Amino acid sequence: MKKTIIFDMDGLMFNSEPLWAQAFIKATKKVGYNVSVEIQKKTIGSNGKTFEKIMKENVDPNFPTEKFNEIYFKTMIELINEKGVEKKKGLDELINYLIKNKYKIAIASSSRTDIIEANLNKANINKNIFSAIISGNDLKDSKPNPEIFIKTCKKLNENPNNTIVLEDSNNGIIAAYKAGCIPILIPDTDKIKKETLNMAKYKFKNLIEVIELLET
Repeated sequence: MKKTIIFDMDGLMFNSEPLWAQAFIKATKKVGYNVSVEIQKKTIGSNGKTFEKIMKENVDPNFPTEKFNEIYFKTMIELINEKGVEKKKGLDELINYLIKNKYKIAIASSSRTDIIEANLNKANINKNIFSAIISGNDLKDSKPNPEIFIKTCKKLNENPNNTIVLEDSNNGIIAAYKAGCIPILIPDTDKIKKETLNMAKYKFKNLIEVIELLET
């Protein structure tokens, strides 16, 4: 089995989607809009440019993205620090297993760098255990564009064909597949499409099952 593994973060490492939904609703109200959760779900996994496009197409062509983002991300960090983030089942066990067995590990998330660091700090996970952390700040295009995983593999100096990607969403699996990586799906809130399942090398219920795979 390959010895390089890339983690997505939201919905894969942490049950953070409920916090994102809360931050979204609070921030949209503060800029004068009542926006449905359905619109918020469309933004999951998107970077800044894609997020702006979604909001302007679905809410208002003049949606104040810059003002919203300032409130949105500030609110998210406040929620993380106040409530903490629930770790997904098996996260600690998998990380400990990978470190013990000398795997090279990385995080590739569409979230901003400060959000990633806030999550890791609150969860008491040392960011230095990761050989690379690529965030939305580093990207021109969001998932399903494969840019995020191509950049992560380059930073790790690893061939995508030798790299496992752990993802929970349709866009994440598509991006990993297009990058030439080995996609493993652990679904969260995203309704998984049939074509996504066909791209995933494996589908598991939780991260503990990843350890079971690696041991074989």
